[in-house]
Amino acid sequence: MKNMKIRQVIALICSVLAVIGLAIFITRSGYVDAQQPIPEACSSVAIDPEVPPVEDASEYEPQPEYDFEHKETSDVEAEPIAEEIPVPMPEPAYLTAMNGALGWLHESNPSPRVGSVGGEWSVLATARAGLGDAVWFGQYLEALDLALAGEGGRVERMTDYARVTLALTALGLDASIYNGRDLTAALHTFVPHEDRPPYNRTINADIFALIALDSRPYGGDREQYIAAILTAEVPGGGWGLTGGVMPDITAMAIAALAPYHDSSVEVRAAINRALELFGERPMRDAEGNAQMIVALAALGRDAEIHLSALLTFHDPETGAFMRNGEPNMMSTEQAAYALVAYHRFATGQNRLYDMHDVFNDDG
Repeated sequence: MKNMKIRQVIALICSVLAVIGLAIFITRSGYVDAQQPIPEACSSVAIDPEVPPVEDASEYEPQPEYDFEHKETSDVEAEPIAEEIPVPMPEPAYLTAMNGALGWLHESNPSPRVGSVGGEWSVLATARAGLGDAVWFGQYLEALDLALAGEGGRVERMTDYARVTLALTALGLDASIYNGRDLTAALHTFVPHEDRPPYNRTINADIFALIALDSRPYGGDREQYIAAILTAEVPGGGWGLTGGVMPDITAMAIAALAPYHDSSVEVRAAINRALELFGERPMRDAEGNAQMIVALAALGRDAEIHLSALLTFHDPETGAFMRNGEPNMMSTEQAAYALVAYHRFATGQNRLYDMHDVFNDDG
């Protein structure tokens, strides 16, 4: 009997402990309202002092009820997608050098004049780059008007008239009717070298006469100029001023003949011979590389080798191109219009000396 009572007491204690444990579990798990009182059946039970008391249920926030109702996709607010900001591509090295060279030319020569250096080539490079500087161009035109009037500077040689024709045409001015004068007239008729003044007896005169006449085009004896250039080819290929082959003169001749490459077997053969000499070989100076870039661009060919070589002469601090370790006007002018020629090739525009686009001419 005594043992039975002991077993009943033990069972009662176990039941109380089970109820207390269940209450703790239910309260902490949030399955009931934390503010709901514990049922009376349990409230009167004495808790064993060794059992940890239940913490204040008010310290626990009830878990939010999950809404099991079906929601349409359109009712769900989507997270905003961050707008992708395009990363600007770095400017090509050649374009940086081109802009630097043009800037240096303008800063170093605020008043361009008539001449083979500091004049028409700077104007041509700037205009063909698509840069408009009315004041700066106006300074050149004033200088040209004075030179044509015999005051300050001269326009006398065939190369003078060719340069002036190119500069005016690049500016959108018709050189055949400039201020009532035909400045291309000196180039119209081909005159044999022996019948020319000594200063017009160079192959340069024929090369740039042909380039100038083709720039718009203007009227003139093209076939005779082409023939004279082909006749002056050095045996084995290429051209020069005094009998030997010169890389820059060779490149100038290629640029002049380029428009006839596809239509003339003789021209194509002469150009190919010249390219075998210099087409894949970098030149030693800025001018040689510059002229080869102009020539290859005129043929529609990439001049990566000569472009890389030319950029080694560029001074990033000044923007100028160097000769003998110093910024040089002639080197920078030739480099500038060569880089413009390359840019026009790379962007699918007319070649440097083909200025039909300026006048919206067909060609």
